This record gives sequence, C-alpha cells and structure tokens, in this order.
Amino acid sequence: MTARPAAHADRLVATGWTMLLGLLALTQTAHLIEHVAQMVQIHVLHLSGASALGIVGPLNIEWVHFI
Repeated sequence: MTARPAAHADRLVATGWTMLLGLLALTQTAHLIEHVAQMVQIHVLHLSGASALGIVGPLNIEWVHFI
C-alpha cells in the first residue's frame, strides 16, 4: 500500500523566489538586530554615536543599507 501525499504538499515546494524571500527576511532581521544593538550601546551603555558600532562593526558603513 502506498502512502498518499498530503493535499497541500504542492504548496510547500520551495522555488527560487521563496528562497530569495527567505534570504531577504533573514538579512533584514539581522540588520534590525544590528540597529537594536547600536541603540542599546548608545542609550544603555552611554557610548557616543561613533563608538556604538553594533555587533558587526566593520559593516557599519552606509552602502550596506542599499544591498
């Protein structure tokens, strides 16, 4: 006896577009966490704006916002 696939199995196929959407969601979430870390450094740790580099300091450059 063969098992029948679930009725919604065809909707669970990951295409290139859904993988791109997942990658973009993941990178934007990481970007948000980076900004939250910078706000914690400024408002809780009382660092100056130039000293609050966040979690990944070398990526604290403006063109990263346009990727």
